[in-house]
Amino acid sequence: MNIKKDSLANQVRDTYDRLEPGETDTWNPLFSEFEIAYRLSLFYWLTQALLLSPLPLESLNVLDLGCGNGRSTRMYVDLGLRPEQLMGVDVRSGAIDLARKLNPAIRFETYEGDPTTFANQGFNWLSIAAVLSTIESMERRKQLAQQIYQTLPPGGFLFYFDLYQSLNLVGGERIRPFEVFSNFKKLWSSPVRSYQFVPSGFKGRDFIEAREKGVIKQEYRLSVLNRLKRTILPTHEVILFQR
Repeated sequence: MNIKKDSLANQVRDTYDRLEPGETDTWNPLFSEFEIAYRLSLFYWLTQALLLSPLPLESLNVLDLGCGNGRSTRMYVDLGLRPEQLMGVDVRSGAIDLARKLNPAIRFETYEGDPTTFANQGFNWLSIAAVLSTIESMERRKQLAQQIYQTLPPGGFLFYFDLYQSLNLVGGERIRPFEVFSNFKKLWSSPVRSYQFVPSGFKGRDFIEAREKGVIKQEYRLSVLNRLKRTILPTHEVILFQR
C-alpha cells in the first residue's frame, strides 16, 4: 500500500476536529437518543463477547484502540476487569487528556495511528468500537486491520463494534468488516438493533426543556417512523474475531 504512515491518524484527527474538537465532550447520552442507544447496546454486546471468550477475565489484557474519552475502556471495569488490565489509546491528545481526568486509574496514551507500537506488551484482547466508521476508505481500513493483526499475538481476540456504514463525513459507504479483517477467524457475530435499548418515553419533559433552553443541540432529530425503523432494522454489527 502506498499510504503514508501518518495519513490515517491525520485523517481521523481531522474528522474529529469537526465532531469533538480538543477536549470537547459531545457524547451526552441522556440528552441524545442516538448516543444512549449506542452506549447501552455497546455495553450489552461487550458483555456477550466477554462471556463467549474462553479466557477468564483475570487473564485478559485489553488494548482499547480509538478509546476517545475513555468510556468504552471504563466499561471493562464495570464488567469485572481491574484498571491495571486496561490501556486505552487514541490519536487525539485532547481526548486522551480528558480520559485521564475522568479515569485516573486506567492507563491512557496517545499514538500516531500504528497499533504495532503496542505489540509484544502482553495484550491478548484488542477492542475497536466505532473506529472504522471514522476512516474514509477501504484501503485505510485494511491498513489498520493489518496493523492490528501484527499487534495481537496468535490466539489473541479482537472485539469489533461499529455501524454498518461509515459516517457521512468520510463517505458513508458499507464498512464490510469481514473483508477488512479477512486474516482473522470469526468466532461469533450478530446484527445490532441498537434502538431497542432506548428507554420508552425517552423524549420526556426534561429532554424537551433542555433543548429549548439551549443546553443541548440534538443532531439526530428522528421522526416516529425513523425511530421505529432504527428499532426494527440493524444499525450496527458486533463481531468477535481471533487471530
